[in-house]
Order: sequence, then C-alpha cells, then structure tokens
Amino acid sequence: MTHRQVQTFSAVLTAVVLALLCGCASPAEKSARAFARLNQADVTPREEIALRQEIIGRAPESEPYLSRLFFPIGLYDVPEAALFDVAAGGFNLILNGDTTPTYLGRAAACGLRVVPYIRIEHMAEDVRGARGAKPLFAWYLFDEPDLNDMPPEKYSLLAGQLRALDPTRPIFLTVLSPRRYAEYAGECDIFATTVYPVRREDEQDNNLWPVAWATDAAVRAAKGRPVWAVLQAFFGEPAWERNPTPEEVSVMAFLALNHGASGILYFSYRSGDKPLTEQTELYDGIVSLNSQLAALRGPLLTPPLRWKPELKVVDEEPAEGVQFIRLEEKPAPTPAPPVDCSLRRFGSAHLFIAVNADPWSKTIEIALPSALAGRPITEIYGDPDDSIKDKLPDDARIELGFGAHDVRLFWIE
Repeated sequence: MTHRQVQTFSAVLTAVVLALLCGCASPAEKSARAFARLNQADVTPREEIALRQEIIGRAPESEPYLSRLFFPIGLYDVPEAALFDVAAGGFNLILNGDTTPTYLGRAAACGLRVVPYIRIEHMAEDVRGARGAKPLFAWYLFDEPDLNDMPPEKYSLLAGQLRALDPTRPIFLTVLSPRRYAEYAGECDIFATTVYPVRREDEQDNNLWPVAWATDAAVRAAKGRPVWAVLQAFFGEPAWERNPTPEEVSVMAFLALNHGASGILYFSYRSGDKPLTEQTELYDGIVSLNSQLAALRGPLLTPPLRWKPELKVVDEEPAEGVQFIRLEEKPAPTPAPPVDCSLRRFGSAHLFIAVNADPWSKTIEIALPSALAGRPITEIYGDPDDSIKDKLPDDARIELGFGAHDVRLFWIE
C-alpha cells in the first residue's frame, strides 16, 4: 500500500468513526456539539441559522442552550443616526439597513445585525463589498415577490445566483399571500410573514387572527426553516387609518409565537409622518414587549407542545361569537377560538400563554393537561393587584378573565 493510499484509508476510517460516534451521541450531546460550533469564530451566518434550527428542533434536550441563541427582534428602515436609540429600545436586528462602512460600523458598535437589500443588477458587486462585514447578517433578495410581479421561477433563479456568489449568508424572504407561501419558501433560509391587520379607526372593524393563521401557513411552507413574523407598527392613510395600540401589537406578537414563529420584526421605523420613536405610546409599548421577549427567549424558542386546550366560555361581551375568514387555500367562514393558547415545557416548569385577540372582554375556563394538576401557577407581567399566584386545582382547570386585546402569561412550576 502506497503512502497516499494509507493517507486516504486513514481519512476514510476517521470519517467513518466520527459518523458512528455522532450517530451514537444522545440529542443532548449533539446539541452541545452544535452549540460549540455555533460559538466558533469561523461560523458563517448561514451556518448559524442552520445550527440554531438544529438546537431548537432538539428541545427539550437542548434547553441549556436555548436562552443563549439569537432571538431576532427587528425593525425596518432605521437611519444611521437612530441606531443607538433603537438598540437601547431592545432591538437587535435592522431590516433594509444600509451597507456603507459607517452604517455597518455603527451597527456593530450597537450590537445590531443588518439585513440589507441586495441590488439584483449588481449582486456580485454588493457581495464583494460585504466581505468582512460581520454585522451584515443576511441578504434581503426581494420583498414580497408575489405582490411585485416576480414569479417563483425567476425568484428561484436569482436565489441560485446569490447562493453561488455568497454561500455564507442566509437569504431572507417575505411573501404577502399565505396561499403562495409554498411557491417561494423553498428558496430562502429565513421566511417571514407580513400581516398588517389594523386598518380602521374602530377596533371592532379590525381582525388580528390572520396573524396566527398566516404563521400556521408559513410554518407548513417553510419545512423546518425559521419563520419570523413582521408585525404592523405603523399607520399610513388611506389604507391604515391609525397606529396599532400597544395591546394590539402584543396580541399580534404572541399569536405569531403561539403558532411557531421564532422571531419578531416590526414594520417600520416611520409611522405616518413621524419616526416610531416619536409615536410615544406605541413605541413605549413595543420597548416593554421587547424586554419580555428577550427575557423569555429560552422558553419562546422551545416549540409549543402538541396540546389542544378544552375551552369553555363563561362570560363574553358580545355574547355571540364572530365568524372570521381563515387565510387558507380555500377560505371559508370559520369560528375563531375564544382565546389562543400555547404551552411550552422548559426545565421542570411550563410557560403557558393565553391570548384574547378580540376587542371585547371575556371569561374563559381552560382545561390544562391533567399532569399539571396541583402545581403552582404564577402570572408574569400582569397587574400585581390582579395577578394569579396559586396552585392548579385537581382537575387542572383554570378560569381566566381577559380584557379586550389581552395577553396573559404564566409559569407553571
């Protein structure tokens, strides 16, 4: 056997042994290896996204690492002068940011990542200019191609060209219509929904449930890729008559998270004729929500349990339910649930989220899994005077009151 043959045989044997060892490793060990790789200096942003999904997919065995993963809290269209302020507001990602050295330098100094648009006619030039730009996290290849007359075949061709030019960065994609998600989602690394449902001044005329249904459709279409939700944080007449309230934004965020989103983005830095930072009520509400998302990112990155709650309406105003249209391939009138719930196991505890997406108050009896009976339950981020701190009864049923557009979060020990 020649020296070259010995080297080849040794390399093959080493690869086989490593493959066997990886195959025998437990999910926790595989998660540890993925997290170790995630923290190596030469990991690329695209590899980071893949490793992040791998670790999320191994929950609960990967719990020690979930709270240390990147949880995107993004904002669109932020000018360079405002980067410090939005970083202080809890944002960590800028969509449609600039690619100039000064912009990227300031973003890096603020701990912000940037997802800029790439110029389709100058992709090679833009990729060359991005070499060594660490804050440049992903490319925004095209916005809502279904709305902007770009067929899936052309988008696929452009995505392939960009992959060849820059295999190190993810491709970020938004698609407008849930009916068309599957046509485009295979050509991206990060898929995002864009549902902006607050259109009318009267809150009774707006329906927030499509955020949940669009997220369901996105998760199906993305097939394991991360799904991030772009939430409405703006108004613009005549289509959108007012800003969402902080309560409406919170409802939209937790609806998306309940249905499988693993990142929250806001559109946009400008609302009407002012920056979002000057829309005081809305911005303060978003900053508060950002702090909750950051504090809960470990549990929120744990996929919700497959659990369908039993819900009983105790009291509701209006008494009659409202028929809404689900955003599915063949829309049909379907009653929305009285509240939207999710349950996530994290360590020895569970995070329970209940969302009233409707603009009226109600009282709902919720049957939690019987295995949680007798466990302590503590409300978080609620009104200190009204928050629950008790033990679940023997039947694990809990009666909760909800205000209009209300989100209630609980730890169950």
